Amino acid sequence: MRRPYSTLAAILLVLTACSRSDVDIAAEKAAIQTRSDAMVAAEAAKDIDTALLFWTDDGTVLLPTGAKIEGKPAIREFLIGMFATFDTFEGTTTAIKVDSSGAVAYEYGTNRIVYPGDVVETGKYVIVWRKIDDVWLMAAVSMEDDKPSSTPL
Repeated sequence: MRRPYSTLAAILLVLTACSRSDVDIAAEKAAIQTRSDAMVAAEAAKDIDTALLFWTDDGTVLLPTGAKIEGKPAIREFLIGMFATFDTFEGTTTAIKVDSSGAVAYEYGTNRIVYPGDVVETGKYVIVWRKIDDVWLMAAVSMEDDKPSSTPL
């Protein structure tokens, strides 16, 4: 089974074919971090409408199960279901990398979700960000649980 990360890497390479040299990478990283923090706050608050503001219309979510969710309407339904299941959600950025074009970036980090009964799930994520009309939006997210897979590679 191919890892979702390889799919995201291919998307990133295609999106970065053209580059600019006048991009303030540090400012773009800071802008993405601000957006990422606000998105995590919306998810932790289970605020679906605000959480959707951070997505492109054609956004994609790749789940650890191999399922793929595409488009804002489907992401809305996914968030409704996800928000109904957890007590707390935390996300922590490990790194943000901005392409020299200033049009695409990726972020990766860790998350921690606590479900009823104090069941804790930890994992990792990768987000592909696209800058559209001077606003950073999530184009793709891939999530992976830390627990070992029961299916051999």
